[in-house]
Amino acid sequence: MCHGARDERSAARDRAVVALLEALPELLPVVVALAEDYGDLPGAHVVFRELGEITALLLGRLRDEEHEEQLERIFEAVEVVARTPGAETTETVAYGFVAALDPRALDLAVPYLHEESERIVEAYLTRSLDGEGDDACDGR
Repeated sequence: MCHGARDERSAARDRAVVALLEALPELLPVVVALAEDYGDLPGAHVVFRELGEITALLLGRLRDEEHEEQLERIFEAVEVVARTPGAETTETVAYGFVAALDPRALDLAVPYLHEESERIVEAYLTRSLDGEGDDACDGR
């Protein structure tokens, strides 16, 4: 039974990556590069962590109008994923994307957050995630 639960979780995370790429197609070369590095398609957490690292760099360069537009698109894409049903979005966005942002980047990100992604950031920061990421099969 646990194997089936893991397969469902993996499929849900794949849906998160698909939703992200549909909302932010310019990220595809990054995913392809990660696949080459990993020898296979990377998991959603890897993709979202990479996006978080890119976002942190862009947040450090806010004076550039081009970066401003990129940041708006990134946060819109994260919001699309955060609202995607059946994609384990809380866990994927929190432990992938948000975890990659340092405290300064998180402060700079606040104006870009949308409703659901803001809820996820707040839950991550207060350690009050709803347990969506808990795996009943851990340790067995």
